Amino acid sequence: MPGRVPKDVWLLGAVSLLNDVSSEGIFALLPYYLTALGGGPALVGGTWGGMELVKSLLNVVSGRVFGRPGWAKPAVAAGYGFSACMKLLLALVRDPVTAGLVASLERVGKGIRTPPRDAILAGLAGSEPGLVFGVHRALDTSGAVLGALLAGVLLTYGVPAATAVLAFALVGFLSLVPLIPVEERLEEGSSEGEGRGRFPRALAIVGLYRLGAVGWMMYSLRVLGVQGPAAAAFAYAGFSTLHALTSVPAGRLSDRFGPGVALCLGYAMTAATALLAGSGLAVAAFMLYGLAYGVVDAVERAAVAELSGTAASYGAYHALVGVGSLVCGLVVGWLWESVSPWAAFGYSACLTGVAAALAPVLILRRGSGG
Repeated sequence: MPGRVPKDVWLLGAVSLLNDVSSEGIFALLPYYLTALGGGPALVGGTWGGMELVKSLLNVVSGRVFGRPGWAKPAVAAGYGFSACMKLLLALVRDPVTAGLVASLERVGKGIRTPPRDAILAGLAGSEPGLVFGVHRALDTSGAVLGALLAGVLLTYGVPAATAVLAFALVGFLSLVPLIPVEERLEEGSSEGEGRGRFPRALAIVGLYRLGAVGWMMYSLRVLGVQGPAAAAFAYAGFSTLHALTSVPAGRLSDRFGPGVALCLGYAMTAATALLAGSGLAVAAFMLYGLAYGVVDAVERAAVAELSGTAASYGAYHALVGVGSLVCGLVVGWLWESVSPWAAFGYSACLTGVAAALAPVLILRRGSGG
């Protein structure tokens, strides 16, 4: 029935919500936690880059190895379980470099679970991948909101960072419970030659966008330096709230008009965000980026479902996102320190603006029932 979301989508959304309360609560604390242990900005940046690199490499392997029937759900469970164990270990270490390494290793779990999980969702999507992925991303990001808010509250009341990380780590194990009744139904992939032919072009446009899309941690660090750790956590909660509120409407927009239209909007908003940040309005830019990323995060995944939908295709997509984000972080960081913040955000605005202009290439021809 059109507009009806399958039960397993809600269950996978609950898994992601609980996991993100754990993960994003810790990530909201991570810059402060690493500096509290004695690390500096270089360690924070290196940790983020390591997290993206590990996740990207595992995405490719996971998409190909675990995309077969009978393998996807166990891989998803193993990924969430491994992440929970690494977060628990992160709460126990007291050396900043070791903490950075453990945080990077936690992304092994995400790299393993994400392609097969998205392939299961694609198998549930039917003719409305935008709705399915929009609902899932909204639940996922709602967990990020709760985690970041809880992190801000804990820091406001003087709870030590290590204690807060331990509490969030324990929540991670609860995320495995809703996964138990989920049934694995993998999508075999698009049977239409047009969809398959568009997939490489879609990846090229996504890659261009990711080379220019500045990550949220740069905004968080800027707020941290001006207003302190609690303010940075609450700002991240605001970003995540707007992300969650945008996901379902963006998915609906994609289902009705095609992913190209929705991505054009999301990419253009990202370019506007970069221009706003370049002018010095970091908090306002952070909030606008929440809206933009809510569109992009849901619709890119829905586009993969329409164009291919296999675990291998999701592995390629997530790997491209990770590598592009890593390169963007290095380039933007160099421009920021060597030239100026305006140069860094100007670079971002240029690439994401070009991606917005190219995004209509992703529009699929739909039948009269589409």
